[in-house]
Amino acid sequence: MPERTVDVGNFLPTWFLRVGFERARSVARIEIIDDGKTYFGTGFMVSPSLLMTNHHVLPSVAAARGARVFFDFEDDEHGRQLSPQVFVLQPDRYLFGDPVLDFALVAIDGDPGARWGAIPLCHAPTGVDVGARVNLIQHPRGGRKQVVIQGNHITKVVKSAIHYLADTEGGSSGSPVFNARWELVALHHWGGTRDNVGVRSDVILKFLTVAGSHRGGSPLLRELLDSVGGSGDFGLFATTGLTAPVAKLEDRGTPPARTMLDWMGGAEFLDPGHWDLGPLFVGLTDLTVEHQRVKLDAIVSVVVEAGADFMVLEGIPSALRAGLSQLLGHAGFGTLELGSHALLCLDPAVDAEPCAPDEATAEAAGSVCNGRRVLPEGFVRLQITLARPGASGSRALYLIYVEILAGRDLPSRAHRNELARVLGELALASGRDVVVLGLLAGVLDRPGLCELVAPPELTIMAAPTRAGDDYDVGAIAWIGDGLGADLEHVYCWPDVRTLRLDPKVERHEFDRRVQLGPELSAAGAPLLLRGRFGELERGAAPLPASAEPAPREIEINGYVRSLVVRDK
Repeated sequence: MPERTVDVGNFLPTWFLRVGFERARSVARIEIIDDGKTYFGTGFMVSPSLLMTNHHVLPSVAAARGARVFFDFEDDEHGRQLSPQVFVLQPDRYLFGDPVLDFALVAIDGDPGARWGAIPLCHAPTGVDVGARVNLIQHPRGGRKQVVIQGNHITKVVKSAIHYLADTEGGSSGSPVFNARWELVALHHWGGTRDNVGVRSDVILKFLTVAGSHRGGSPLLRELLDSVGGSGDFGLFATTGLTAPVAKLEDRGTPPARTMLDWMGGAEFLDPGHWDLGPLFVGLTDLTVEHQRVKLDAIVSVVVEAGADFMVLEGIPSALRAGLSQLLGHAGFGTLELGSHALLCLDPAVDAEPCAPDEATAEAAGSVCNGRRVLPEGFVRLQITLARPGASGSRALYLIYVEILAGRDLPSRAHRNELARVLGELALASGRDVVVLGLLAGVLDRPGLCELVAPPELTIMAAPTRAGDDYDVGAIAWIGDGLGADLEHVYCWPDVRTLRLDPKVERHEFDRRVQLGPELSAAGAPLLLRGRFGELERGAAPLPASAEPAPREIEINGYVRSLVVRDK
């Protein structure tokens, strides 16, 4: 007798059962005892030590302290109850959530996710469309674990939620909602008379990326975000308040082109900053911490706002350097004295170690010009390493700082050009990304460096020149290790100029004016540079020539993984 298909959608691959079983192991029953009453909810592990559920299930630290979490609260294939394993939550260790998105993320004792598994978060799950099937794993009414995989489908998709038809009851709050491939698509929020509502998991993840980018973020959250594929830049635009620029029209007669800039290396870049504080203290005679405390506090506030992973503060009077270092320490920074008038501020996750010149760099470091040593006395070479707690890897580069003192260093244009060449040789010999910074605008733009290193391996940004001072203003050069060294965006006040950029690459700069406050702006505070650099991989696909200019747009995905410039 010939077979026939009744409903094509009923066919499922065998892996559906295997993966579904693995997802179910991570789902747990939550029991909350509050004021003598017992409430139930559902939660699931998203990392070895973090459990996700609804905010209304765990609305406070007190509620979480009174909760217990049961794994294996279910029956076996013979209808016999398994022996559940009970864990307690650790909200004092970590509890984070949002009542609007109705999610809570809480630490749990014993890292049960390492045994029962964790459900991966995903930036762009598939199958989030009207009519698509969904699956739920839950503890309805606080009872045995149940799975709903038949007759469920999405009825509506909105910006932050999906609506779906499915069987749920009280106690199902906090259940994971999956697509047909067992990818997490939503956190079950509530059930109504017609359908159910779940908060989209990609929206929750985007919210978490913003929290994970803040200074002093929890290592547990960083560990979670580090495990998510394509995490990109951890909410760059959301945290900085930056907006995508308006793309320029193509020049008439130029064929339109498509350029993609894709960040490599994951979420962590080491972002440098430079601030020349010297003009703030010109003409002041009482250089004690007590009398300059307001100004020093204002400096610390700006450094915190700028948010660089490491920043050199230059031009600090010797009498104030120790006091400023102490105030920065109170704000959570590490500090290291450089030269005679500078401080290196370090994020708590960043370490700096001096580097002794090796054979490859000794000759360059010993170069002379017209009988004088090229490298000034205030020359420092450090290895900077970023290793955030909970992250799977680290990132390292070399920092070269050069302190230029008027009347002592670089008496001629030839010396400046030779110093630029030496800095380029030192950078190329390192085999890593190198950041060169200091009052070096009149050095880094010299041919001695640009003849050795060219864009896209070289990006330089500098402060605008001041009246009567064409050379000694702040600048940052990023020299790549062969994978490119491109400026992603700039924080600055009040302006910035770029000296060397790759003209062949479509480039879009982002900037924001840092708020200095009256204590500094009234004193004529100089430029603060804070760059964010990354490694870019380029691919170009030529399009047919057109006699008319084509409008361009910039498409930026929600996780700042790539910039795509394309024709409308």
